[in-house]
Amino acid sequence: MSRVLVVGWDGGTWSVAEPLARAGRLPTIASLREGGAFGTLESVPNMNSAPAWSTIATGLNPGRHGIFYFDERVPGSYGRRIINAQRRDGATLWRMASEAGRRIAVVNVPISYPAEPVNGFLVAGLDTPATSLPGFAWPGDLTGRYHDLFRGYEVEPQAPTLMRAGRRREAERALLASVEGWTSLTMRLMEDAAWDLVFVVFTSTDTTQHFF
Repeated sequence: MSRVLVVGWDGGTWSVAEPLARAGRLPTIASLREGGAFGTLESVPNMNSAPAWSTIATGLNPGRHGIFYFDERVPGSYGRRIINAQRRDGATLWRMASEAGRRIAVVNVPISYPAEPVNGFLVAGLDTPATSLPGFAWPGDLTGRYHDLFRGYEVEPQAPTLMRAGRRREAERALLASVEGWTSLTMRLMEDAAWDLVFVVFTSTDTTQHFF
């Protein structure tokens, strides 16, 4: 039985990745291009991480899954409120895989809080209010089980704040540390349990595109 590994780069445009791959700076990407298929994806009409990853997760467009941004206007006021995965319609790929008896691991996909029960592991992404809150991970004891990996784990490194303050080196370190955190956790989950589908998203590429 074949297995599927999905590695998402938020904001990982080919206009940056392709020249780096050709220059030998991204040898794995170059190898995948040469040995497989590649192309440019058409995004959702309202190009933003929240609706885009919800479309990838469900196969539905924003008008059908109902996610248009990370927040929404409060009816009858000028205020806005944060939304999360509870607002999304449609079954996710990992829910369908779980219901089909497949073992899955999902790490850091935007709009995945609260973590839905799955046949495996789910660690919520960008819409997580805090890693200490219930719903950050499934099963609920996952952070305790992997305390060493979650001790310095960052869902959203504070690189934008650091960049606005002129602290560029600290921002770089925060972004690289977050990548290390997502990578270490994903690899440990893949090593410690059987799996059929792994879905991990790296969002620091998007932050880097915005601020560097």
